[in-house]
Amino acid sequence: MATSQQLVADQFFRIDRSHGEPRIHLGGTFWKVGAVHHLAADRTLSADRFGRRSVTPPGSLIRRTGHGDSWPGDLCASKPTVSVVGIQSRLTPELDMQAGWAGCEGGYDRLRDVLRPDDGTSPFSASAIVSGGRDRFPAMPADTLFAVLDGATAIRWLPEVRIPVVVALIDRSSADESAAMTVLQRRSIGEPVAVAGLGWRAIAGIEALAFEARI
Repeated sequence: MATSQQLVADQFFRIDRSHGEPRIHLGGTFWKVGAVHHLAADRTLSADRFGRRSVTPPGSLIRRTGHGDSWPGDLCASKPTVSVVGIQSRLTPELDMQAGWAGCEGGYDRLRDVLRPDDGTSPFSASAIVSGGRDRFPAMPADTLFAVLDGATAIRWLPEVRIPVVVALIDRSSADESAAMTVLQRRSIGEPVAVAGLGWRAIAGIEALAFEARI
């Protein structure tokens, strides 16, 4: 459940109408219906993950992507549908970076608040940070619909990934060309897709190509 200031995950009992204005009975507390911005059921969420978190208001980056109005519902997500694969010791500090969209309402968004990675205890998560530096294919959460492979360490697993949408991030300043070769080899057995048709345009300094792979 999301209010203007808190996210609450607990057992839902009923809508209480015994004291005038309807109230939501959640855990050991009652909340006026008018104060609740979003309420969602998750029958798979275990009680050991119940708890509360503070609401992070959406900044300019989130608003620019059209998620400003749906933000309370987005925050209530409890399944990691995005997996970011890479070197964890580098990815974890980057979660505290802030980004914004010039000319849009709102301040900066912290990447951690956008991705909301699963920490193993929180009831609210939308992504998972997965190590790609091991000798075996990294296991991604079963609910993953979108995977980001960050750098050569993660991109080497591209032929093994069976996720609907995969983005491979290649650092062109790196002397290691193995990541680019892995992507091109995978592309050779796929069908080209126009990047413009994806509703996204690469900004200055970024090159992009897209293709649909046959599994």
